[in-house]
Amino acid sequence: MTAKLTMAREINSHYVFENKSWIRLVEFLIQENAIMKTRLSEVMDQIHDRESLAIAEHFQDKFITKDDVFEHLINDLKIESKKWEQYKKNDPSIFLSELSLTHKMHRLDIERLEQALDILKKDYNTFLASLQPNPGSVN
Repeated sequence: MTAKLTMAREINSHYVFENKSWIRLVEFLIQENAIMKTRLSEVMDQIHDRESLAIAEHFQDKFITKDDVFEHLINDLKIESKKWEQYKKNDPSIFLSELSLTHKMHRLDIERLEQALDILKKDYNTFLASLQPNPGSVN
C-alpha cells in the first residue's frame, strides 16, 4: 500500500511540474505572439501592393486567433493545476484517472500548438524577408 501511495505522489509531482512548465511556455508564446504582431504593425506602412497587404492581414488574423487559443489554454492549465493541488491534498472529489486523461489531452494540445506555431513563425519570417529589397539591386 505504501508503494502505491509513493508512486501516486511521484506521478502527481511530475504532472504538477509539467503543468507549471506548460503555463510558463504558453506565457512565453503569448509574448512571442505580441512581438510578431508589433513587428507586423511596423512593416504595414511599407506594404504597397494588394497581395502583400492581404498576406499581412492573414497573419494579423492568425495572431489574433492564437491569442484566443493561448488564453483558453492557459486558463485550462491553471484550472488543472488547482485540481492537482486538490488531489495532492487528498480531496476525494478529484479522481486521478480523470486528471490523468485531461493532462494527456493537454500534452497533445501543447505539442500541436508548438508545431503549428513553428510553421506560422517560419511562414511569417519568410513573408517579412520577402518585403525587404534585394541587397544586390540598385535603385
